[in-house]
Amino acid sequence: RALAAREPNNTERQRDVSISLGKLGDVRLRAGDRAAALAAYEEGLTIARALTARDPDNVQWQTDVVFSLFKVYQATADADREVAVLTEALQILEPLAARGVLTAEQASWPDTVRAQLEQAEARVSAGDAE
Repeated sequence: RALAAREPNNTERQRDVSISLGKLGDVRLRAGDRAAALAAYEEGLTIARALTARDPDNVQWQTDVVFSLFKVYQATADADREVAVLTEALQILEPLAARGVLTAEQASWPDTVRAQLEQAEARVSAGDAE
C-alpha cells in the first residue's frame, strides 16, 4: 500500500515509502535475493536523499539517509561500494554527533560505521594486493 501511495509532494508519505522499501529489502535479503534487496534499499535511499535535499537541516531525514546507506552496505558484495556508502554515512553522522543531535540509540552509529569502514577499506586493500 505504501508503495502505491507515492505522493511526491507529501514528505511524510515519501518517508513512509522509503521506510517500506527498506523493510521490503530486509525481506528480500532474508530470502537470499541480494540483488532485489539492494535494489529496494537503493530506491529507498534515493527517496531519503531527496527528502534531505528539500530540508538539509532535518536531522530525522539525515539519519534516514544514514540508515539507508547502511542497508545498502549490508546488501552489496562490492568492497569499493561498501567504502563509498560507509564514507558517506560517516560524513553525515560526524557533524550530527558533534552537534549532539543524535538520539541515545543513534549515539553509537558513528563508531559502528567507522569500524565497518575500516574493515571494508581492509578488504579493498587486500584486493589491491592480490
